[in-house]
Amino acid sequence: VLISMINSKSDEELTNFIELQMTPNDEVSAGERLDMFRRIRNDLSGSTLKKIFGVTNRSLSFAIEKPDKTLLRIKLDFEPENENRIAGFGIERIDTGDLNKNTGDTGSISENELIPAVEKYLKSLSEKDEFSGVILVAKDGKPVFQKAYGYAVKENGVVNRLDTKFNIGSINKVFTTIAIGILADQGKLSFEDTIGKHLPDYPNKDAAKRVTIYQLLTMTSGIGDMFNAEYDAMPKDKLININAYFPLFASKPLEFEPGTSMKYSNGGFLVLGAIIEKTSGESYYDFVRNRIFKPTGMNDTDSYELNSADQNRANGYTFGETRKTTGAARANNLSTLPFMGSSAGGGYSTGADLLKFALAIESGKLPIPKSLRESKGILTANMLVTGLRAAGGSFGINALILSQLPKNYTVIVLSNYDPPSAQNVGRQISTLIGK
Repeated sequence: VLISMINSKSDEELTNFIELQMTPNDEVSAGERLDMFRRIRNDLSGSTLKKIFGVTNRSLSFAIEKPDKTLLRIKLDFEPENENRIAGFGIERIDTGDLNKNTGDTGSISENELIPAVEKYLKSLSEKDEFSGVILVAKDGKPVFQKAYGYAVKENGVVNRLDTKFNIGSINKVFTTIAIGILADQGKLSFEDTIGKHLPDYPNKDAAKRVTIYQLLTMTSGIGDMFNAEYDAMPKDKLININAYFPLFASKPLEFEPGTSMKYSNGGFLVLGAIIEKTSGESYYDFVRNRIFKPTGMNDTDSYELNSADQNRANGYTFGETRKTTGAARANNLSTLPFMGSSAGGGYSTGADLLKFALAIESGKLPIPKSLRESKGILTANMLVTGLRAAGGSFGINALILSQLPKNYTVIVLSNYDPPSAQNVGRQISTLIGK
């Protein structure tokens, strides 16, 4: 992700990187922070990854080579307590000889060593109860390693299986973005349309008049989030469809002038779900099921009612806000979940289904909508073309999909533990794969 930032072409891409990958910093203004990253980009533009030195749960170190052949070692420090975002990084100049020095970190290894190393790593995590879920590693589209760990329903001793369905959190936003692109290609909407054009009864008339679909897709709308005090207080059985979420955020004032800043917004993607329903004449759930899941053979992917009879879903287990620091055990996350997932997240899938999705995108079986391929500044659209780097996470939920990795690997990790349980595993496997 950092290499992509270094070689980005627009301030929108820089802003996306800062907002989605870096920890917040209230001591520096958004403009000052953007200027700093502009300087970094200008200095390092055109650099390529030379070597990955190693990774831990809290750091990643690697070398890059600038166009003038200067070598730099970069170390990223992560903050697991804040969605595993980058808390800071250091840059130092190194010589060619430093590339071959033993750094003490775990570096990339040969393909023959990969699977035993992955198994050893996961066995250790499982024994320490630091991971529960499913891992799938594929090469050239075919699984070379897949295994389940831990329990789907601890209370009943039900173990996770390869076909267990896991909550994938915000990965649903990828499906929502594709759905919007499909409707744009059909001429039923334009990225420049305002909310009000399709949702004339939207509660915030100012937002309806000024916020565009493009701003919703890029999270530059100023619309706030749905996870707030009202969400905590609301009986979750009321959240039965897309519109049921609107009272949590839709009447509130915009948090900033549309298009002038960026802030992660589940609310914005709920609005996109409502627009999909209005322009297509179908429920959001039917639209993505019929246009994305069924054509790609994703038969175990959907949004499910919380009390539905499906017996092959993993419950989530969470430390919550304070349980880990007090030494308490993980608790079931059912009380935190809505009755039904949405266009912002909360659907379920399996490792096998997410591999089908990644391969369908790569092969063209599921064509990337032209409107998305030709768009600029939409992070999810760029991922569809260059390789998925999508994650979802909340209490007792963490999912990750990495496609088009070096050597044509795909890594999928689904976990029913708190973030960054899946992301840490994905990062370690990616480092082992190497260049």
